[in-house]
Amino acid sequence: MPVDLALSPFYVLRGQPVMLDRDPAELYPVAKKAFNQAILRKAGCFPSDFAFQLSRA
Repeated sequence: MPVDLALSPFYVLRGQPVMLDRDPAELYPVAKKAFNQAILRKAGCFPSDFAFQLSRA
């Protein structure tokens, strides 16, 4: 099935596909804050490069 890139929740950042935290929170109908808390609580369940915080640098 072709994917419409305009509707895709993925972005390309420095050559890597990424999703913003709001996108999976919408896929699993939960608040963005609750999604982020779950990721922090279960950090050991994910690879080290699963999530990262953007900065101005």
